Amino acid sequence: MKGHPAREMEDTLIRRTREGDLEAFEELIDQYGERIYSLSFQFLGNHADAEDMAQETFIQAYRNLDNFQGDSTFYTWLFRIALNLCGNYRKKNKRVVLMAPSALATLNHREEEIRGNNPHILLETREAIRTAMGSLSLPLRKALFLVVGRALSHREAARIVGCAPGTMSWRVFKARQCLRESLADYLD
Repeated sequence: MKGHPAREMEDTLIRRTREGDLEAFEELIDQYGERIYSLSFQFLGNHADAEDMAQETFIQAYRNLDNFQGDSTFYTWLFRIALNLCGNYRKKNKRVVLMAPSALATLNHREEEIRGNNPHILLETREAIRTAMGSLSLPLRKALFLVVGRALSHREAARIVGCAPGTMSWRVFKARQCLRESLADYLD
């Protein structure tokens, strides 16, 4: 990816930040802040928590910028920091975030069935999804979130989490399998 103008600009901003130029880091925040907030909100489901995690992501990134080797894009590195912070926050606070019914439908290619439900059935379905998601281990939830919720390839998700693509594929498979079993009554 070297030689790409956007990557060169990013590398310049990182170099300037390492040299103490806070305005360069502010440009990185401007460039990626909304995407990191969006990720945090999707993972946590709460605006205040998402704002806190986005801010903490950039604080951690600034403090650890010397550890960024450039093996991935800066956004991938930020994404990994944000995802880890959100996962730790959820684990610490024992909160489970609802997976959108449309994401569940994508898991089973049955979007039409879920979309047409009445409000009472939809509330019941959401509660069942919340419970099913809560039963997944954090690695399985992360895998499902990245691949289904964020529409990343298994390879991209594996790079973010720091595992092999095959491991990511297995985690997505296992998460889907567990959800199908937990939600069998809602999918038949």
